[in-house]
Amino acid sequence: MLKAIPKIKGGALQFVLFIAVVIALLLMSFVLMGHTHHFFSKKTDLLVSLVKSNDIGLQKALGLPLTVGDTVPMVLHEDSGIDHKVIRDFWGVYEKYCIVSKAATNTFSSVALVGNGISENIPALYLQDNDRPMILVGKAKITGTAFLPKQGVKAGNIAGHSYQGNSLVYGQQQRSGSQLPRFSESFNSYLNGLEQLNRIGANTLDFKSSMQLQNSFKAPTQYVVGGVVDLRNCIFAGNIIIRAEQRILVRSQSQLRDVILIAPEIEIDDRVVGTFQAFATKRIKVGKGCTLLYPSALVVNGTKPTKKDLEERLPNIMIEADTHIGGIVMYQGNFEDQKFMPQIKMAEKSTLFGQLYCTQNLELKGAVTGSVFTNAFVALENGSIYQNHLYQGTINSSFLPMQYAGLLWKRQPTKTIAKCLY
Repeated sequence: MLKAIPKIKGGALQFVLFIAVVIALLLMSFVLMGHTHHFFSKKTDLLVSLVKSNDIGLQKALGLPLTVGDTVPMVLHEDSGIDHKVIRDFWGVYEKYCIVSKAATNTFSSVALVGNGISENIPALYLQDNDRPMILVGKAKITGTAFLPKQGVKAGNIAGHSYQGNSLVYGQQQRSGSQLPRFSESFNSYLNGLEQLNRIGANTLDFKSSMQLQNSFKAPTQYVVGGVVDLRNCIFAGNIIIRAEQRILVRSQSQLRDVILIAPEIEIDDRVVGTFQAFATKRIKVGKGCTLLYPSALVVNGTKPTKKDLEERLPNIMIEADTHIGGIVMYQGNFEDQKFMPQIKMAEKSTLFGQLYCTQNLELKGAVTGSVFTNAFVALENGSIYQNHLYQGTINSSFLPMQYAGLLWKRQPTKTIAKCLY
């Protein structure tokens, strides 16, 4: 006789099935988690390789003879599967390099502000040879290599103030030439066309008071235009060019980061803090107690002075006391009417960390940590004009770091990154 098979309750069967489903789900979860971890690990490795390759590509691009405005393909390693495209352009007195790296469907891009690097023998002073000596007076001091006219340098006296140093130059003396070092042709062409820049189109906005605008350097340039542009309570950051037909006023309440200002006259109030490049055809005035962070620039590409300009006898670039600038201060122009006037004037207690370039007269009473390139010095004291006199000003190239990126010389292929953009 057959033994009766015991009956299993339905609840027990359901519990068994539930346990089986839970185990199956757990196993599937572990498999899925392992697959996901492997996928993201591979993707992370790819992205890391892409970023590293992008950085290597940028460093390599700095040494290539790229034409401004062209997009150039570049392959670092043929078996890497990563392609690069490099675009070289200008952003003010600096170059702008954009490199786009692509691997399969992944893309990474970076933008950098680039300038010429400096050598170990960076000059403290390059004074153009105009067949007259340089005269040092008062607390004037030159530390570093000085390129001087064949007449050399002498100690002098202004209104009873004699030279106080123990040595005329605290460094080597070398002969200068009859011309200042020159810039690259593409850079000169860019500067000459920059002041005439007046874009009208989809990326152009009319200026409004208390305006706020940010724009990535990976996007097209935004242009803001107006007649007289007062930047009180305005916030501008990034890939933006602000153009005024008459004048730009930068206030202490202005917040400017990495933008370019273009106008015939630019006035920067006292206690302004920011990072920007200012380009004018007539005059730039910087008030007291300002801090313009590196890499900033003040540039006047001079036009022939009017009768009113000659009567006012104002410098084309005026930097007041207690103002600190990191970057480049530059004047270009050569007009006989202005030969006894200072085109750049730095007041006492003003400082420049970087390079100063002047094709006419410089009145330096402040301090330059870096290099000065000038056609001549001038000192205006007690109603008298003292030609080629450096009175109270100091120049010291020994503290400028090798990482500094500056002026784009015609013959200096080494380039370095001034700032990574966004």
